[in-house]
Amino acid sequence: MREQGDHRVRAPDRPRFAFPVHDALLSARGRTLYCDHARNFSLDSTELVDLAGGEPRRF
Repeated sequence: MREQGDHRVRAPDRPRFAFPVHDALLSARGRTLYCDHARNFSLDSTELVDLAGGEPRRF
């Protein structure tokens, strides 16, 4: 007999940051499209961090 109780699957933690990968291979227009797509289709709680330019950032 199966035990009664809460057997819901717990969702994993949501990522807070996302980083574009391989975006340097694209033209300026393609890179903008790529980053906009990543930004528009990520979770609301996830920030797309553009590391182009090489400036250090603290997370």
